[in-house]
Amino acid sequence: MTIKSDQSKLLANFQDLLNLLKEDNVPHRANPEQQSVELPTQSGELEGEMLILWDARSSLVQCIHPLPFEVPEDRIPAAESAIARINHALTLPGFGLNHVSRLLYYRLSVPRRDDGTLSVQELQRLFRTTVKTAEDFYLPLSGVVREGKNPEQVIANASSISGFPDSR
Repeated sequence: MTIKSDQSKLLANFQDLLNLLKEDNVPHRANPEQQSVELPTQSGELEGEMLILWDARSSLVQCIHPLPFEVPEDRIPAAESAIARINHALTLPGFGLNHVSRLLYYRLSVPRRDDGTLSVQELQRLFRTTVKTAEDFYLPLSGVVREGKNPEQVIANASSISGFPDSR
């Protein structure tokens, strides 16, 4: 997501978010009823969609990036083990598994300021961090889920691919 608007500009509500995306010609699909926006993403090997939720009740903004593959039933325990290991190693843990859709995802939630706003710069940082973290672990998690690799090696595999430190 490349936003050209004033970085210090404050977003006060969901409509401000939609206006920003429209102003900067960022492709998206909005669901005003759920106060959510889906954005296409492409970073390295990872191609997919990220969901931004502007939660008016809790004063949070969430970015959720599902990984673009389903977890087969027989690989759910391995996927759970892998994401537990990753979350332990991450400074900002946020990997999860939706057991209904059988999708792995990375979710990063941040509180808005006391007045309910979020700057454009803060939104961009949230977006970049979410996509980069999902990208860093896309191939290692895909290996665990799709290729039967050992979940105990997921941090070492991430380190060899993206330079993620494996000494945590």
